[in-house]
Amino acid sequence: MTHLTLIRSKHLHPFAALLSQAGEPVGRILTKARLPEDCLDDPETPIPANALFHFRELAGRAMGTPSLALDATRNLQLATLGEFGQTLLRAPTLYRLLTTFRDHFHTQSTIVKMELSRLESGDVRLCYRFDHPPELGVVHSDLYTFQWALKVVRLVSPTWSPSHVR
Repeated sequence: MTHLTLIRSKHLHPFAALLSQAGEPVGRILTKARLPEDCLDDPETPIPANALFHFRELAGRAMGTPSLALDATRNLQLATLGEFGQTLLRAPTLYRLLTTFRDHFHTQSTIVKMELSRLESGDVRLCYRFDHPPELGVVHSDLYTFQWALKVVRLVSPTWSPSHVR
């Protein structure tokens, strides 16, 4: 039995904003992705994950940008994530920030699972995976989630860069 996977519509907003800035028809692309136009009205509205991923794929095609998620998240701050972002900003240490990110990400998406582990070398590994692979838009969704993970760590260390990405 499959279950409906959901994501808060706020994770659609940066992509819709880029489309709008470029003069692309956001409403038409929402309709093609099987999303109602009013899903942009409330950023906390749960929407089907596959429809969101499809929207991101269509947005990337419309913009001719294979790395659209990088553009969509470039200037965003954690505060734009509402209560989730505020919870992250209140974390007193990097460790607490990472564990809060991992432990509360389910409030944003039921499709992404996160794991945090310390390696023998002392490094920390943050691993995220999709509960089931989306049909479309996986690259945009991977980059989007990755960008937020980078932003979380860079709150504490602004110039930090991962030593390995897989």
